[in-house]
Amino acid sequence: MELVMEIEQIRRKNARAKRIKWFKLKEIELCRQFKEKVLVELTHEIEDVDEWWNRTMEIILRVAREILGKSSGKMFENKETWLFNEEVKDATKQKREAKKKWEGTQMEEDWMVYKEANKLAKKTSSC
Repeated sequence: MELVMEIEQIRRKNARAKRIKWFKLKEIELCRQFKEKVLVELTHEIEDVDEWWNRTMEIILRVAREILGKSSGKMFENKETWLFNEEVKDATKQKREAKKKWEGTQMEEDWMVYKEANKLAKKTSSC
């Protein structure tokens, strides 16, 4: 008897969640609009605390989406590597090579070499 299984690999392109742009509350006008709209829609007539909490959360999130907007969900990946000098590039390259070697062998010595290369790369790039 022969058993044949096909496994489909589902790839999600850009499966990041869209998030509310809370940082926009730093703008005075948007902050004022947000406060006003939330206060207008809030009611204190609900007696059950859990119900009041859930209703308040729904109102705040809905108003935030309306006024502050949501992100696209994409990650910013424009890494300015041209800013790095040769020392940083070499350290990063050594780290990458050490990680590839460790992933292939899964040996403890290779792991320690990778950790040291990682520390060196972080130290050189932070200066």
